[in-house]
Amino acid sequence: MAQNPEKISRKARPSGGNRKQVEQSFLRGQLVRLRRVAAAAIRPPQKLRIDEWADRYRMLPSETSAEPGPWRTDRMPFLREIMRELSPDSPAEEVVFMKGAQVGASEVGLNLMFYVIDHAPGPMMYMIGTLSDARRFVTNRVETAGNLMPRIRGKIGSRTAGAKKRETILEKKFPGGLLVFVGANSPSSLREVSIRYLVNDEVDGYPQDLLGEGDPVELSDVRTRNQPRRKKFRLSTPLEKQTSRIEPLFLEGDQRYYYVPCPYCGHMQRIEWKRIKWEDGDPSTAALLCESGECGALIPEGKKQWMLARGEWRATNPDGLYPSFHLNSFYSPFFKYAEGVAKFLKAKNKNDEKLLQVFVNTALGETWDLENRVFVVSDLLQLREPYEAQVPAGVILLTAGVDVQHDRLEVEVVGWGRGEESWSIDYKVFAGDTEYETVWQDLDRYLQQTFTASNGDEVHIAGVAVDSSDRSKVVYSFCRGRAFRRIYAVKGKEGAGKGFVQRPKNPNDEGVLLFILFVDEIKQRVYSHLATTDPLNPFIREDDGARPGYCHFPDDDPPYNERYFKMLTSEKREFKTFRGRKRPVWVLPSGARNEALDCRVYARAMLEILGFDLDAYQGDGPFDPSFRKMQTGRRRRGVVSKGVKG
Repeated sequence: MAQNPEKISRKARPSGGNRKQVEQSFLRGQLVRLRRVAAAAIRPPQKLRIDEWADRYRMLPSETSAEPGPWRTDRMPFLREIMRELSPDSPAEEVVFMKGAQVGASEVGLNLMFYVIDHAPGPMMYMIGTLSDARRFVTNRVETAGNLMPRIRGKIGSRTAGAKKRETILEKKFPGGLLVFVGANSPSSLREVSIRYLVNDEVDGYPQDLLGEGDPVELSDVRTRNQPRRKKFRLSTPLEKQTSRIEPLFLEGDQRYYYVPCPYCGHMQRIEWKRIKWEDGDPSTAALLCESGECGALIPEGKKQWMLARGEWRATNPDGLYPSFHLNSFYSPFFKYAEGVAKFLKAKNKNDEKLLQVFVNTALGETWDLENRVFVVSDLLQLREPYEAQVPAGVILLTAGVDVQHDRLEVEVVGWGRGEESWSIDYKVFAGDTEYETVWQDLDRYLQQTFTASNGDEVHIAGVAVDSSDRSKVVYSFCRGRAFRRIYAVKGKEGAGKGFVQRPKNPNDEGVLLFILFVDEIKQRVYSHLATTDPLNPFIREDDGARPGYCHFPDDDPPYNERYFKMLTSEKREFKTFRGRKRPVWVLPSGARNEALDCRVYARAMLEILGFDLDAYQGDGPFDPSFRKMQTGRRRRGVVSKGVKG
C-alpha cells in the first residue's frame, strides 16, 4: 500500500529538498513499480518443451504409477528426446514409437495431452482401441492424474453428474482448445473434428477396417490436414508382422535406437535380448553381456540406471521421413532382466507359442512372424505310436468335438495332459441324414461310453462341443437335453486377437447355451502344436518327461491314416488385402476336406469352455467327470458352467 507523503519523516527527505520534490520522487517510484507489474502480466509465458513442463508440473497418481509423486524424466531418460520431438520447437510433424511394455510410452502421450491443455492450447484427439477403452482411460488415467495438478484441474474441471457427465467424459473443453477421446472402432467419433494434435495409442490393436469406412489411422489423419503446425504421435506394442501398423511406420522413419555405455569399458551398445545371459535355467542370474570383444563383462542389473543416464539415441536410417524410436522392455527400470528371462523360460517350458508371442511383442517390442506352416502328411504318419491303453498315461481329461454334415456326423475324442500335450483317442464317422434322429442316437450312445485308462480306470468324456453352423435347429434339439453332460452347441466365427471362446450370458431363442468360437485363434494353436513335431522347433525337449503341446496319434489304421492327416492339415493361413490393409484368413483349397481339423478345433475349444486347469491337477490318473458327478443338481435357467473342478 502506498504511503502518504505527509507521513514521510524529515530524515527520509533529500537534503535541501522541499515537500513537492518529495512527492514527485515518490510518485515516480510508484509508477516504475506499476510498469514492472503490468509488463509481467502481459509478458508471454516462458516457452517450455514437454519434458521441461512435465518435470515442473506433472504428478503421477498412486493408483496407476509404481512411483507416485512428481514426474522425473531422469528416471526414464530415454523418453526426453521423444518428448522434445513432440514439442512445438521441433519441426517434426509425426513421431513414431514402437516399444515393449513398461517403458512409459503412454505417459508420454499423457504428458503431451496435459502440456497442450496448459501450455500450447489447440484442438486435440486421443485415439484408443474402443470407446469403452477410451472411457476407462479417461476415468482411470486422465482424470486421476489431472486432479493432482491445479494447473490442469482448473482448466478442464471435473465431470458433473447426470446428463453432463455423459456428454463430457470423452470431450474436454479448455481455454483455447478442445480434447476429444475416440475409439478406433467408432467411425462416428472421427467425423467433423479438425485437430492439431493427434495421439494414436496402441495402433496395432486397431481394427483393420472400420466398418467398411477404411483404416482408422488414415481416417484420423484426415482430421489434421487443415492444421499447419500439427503433431501426430503414433505408439504401440507390435503384434503380428503381416498385419502390423507400427512396424512399417517405424521403418519409414529414421529408426532410432538407444545406446548406453558399458560401465567397465565405455563401449556404446544397445541392450538386446541376444546378450542377456543366465546360468542353468536360473533367471536370477541374468545379466547383460558387454558387446565389446575386448571387455566381455557381464553387466548386472544394478548398473542399468547409470547406463541409461549416459545413453543417447542414434538414427540408423538418417534419410527417414520423421523421427521413429524403438525400445524394448529391458531398458525400463521397472522391468528386470530376470523377469524377462522368466517369461521366456515359461513359454519355452510350456511349449506355448502364444506365450512366446506375448514375450516377443511385449518384452522385445518386436513383431511376431506368422509364417504359414506346411506339413508333410508322410512325416505325420511316421509319428503314430502304439498306446498301452485306450487312454495312455499322461492323459488327464477327455473332450470331444463333433462336426455336422448333411449326410454324416464326424467326432474325435482327444485326451489332454499338462502343458496341453494331447493324445488322439478315437475318431468316428456316423453316416446318415442328420435331419433324422437315428444318426443322433448313434452319436449319443457313443458319447456315453467310457474309455479304459492305463491304470484300469474307466473314464468318461468331460465335455462335447457340437458344431451348429449347419442343421442348427437339430443340433439345438440334441444339446438342449444334454447340458448336464456338458454337451454344448458351438458356432465358429472369424476374428484374430479375440481369444478362443465367447461365453453366452443367457440361452438363445431355442433355449440353448450357444458358445461362439473364434476359430482363427484356435486353428493357430492347433497348428503350433502340430509344429512341435518339427525337429528344428526350439521347444522340443530331449528328456523323456512331458512334452508340452506335443500331439500323439495312435497307430490305428483306420481311422488315423493318410485321409485323416490330410484333413487335419488341409487349411492354409494366407494374408489378403482389404481396403489397403492385410488381414489373415484361413483358406481351404478347392476339393479338400477339413472335418478332422474342425473336430480338433471343437475339442480344443471344449477344453477352454470347461476351464479345467491341467497343470494344477494333483490326481494320480485321469480325471473322470462321470454323469453322476457332473449332475450336481438342477441348475437355474441361463446359468453357464463355471468349469469342472479337479
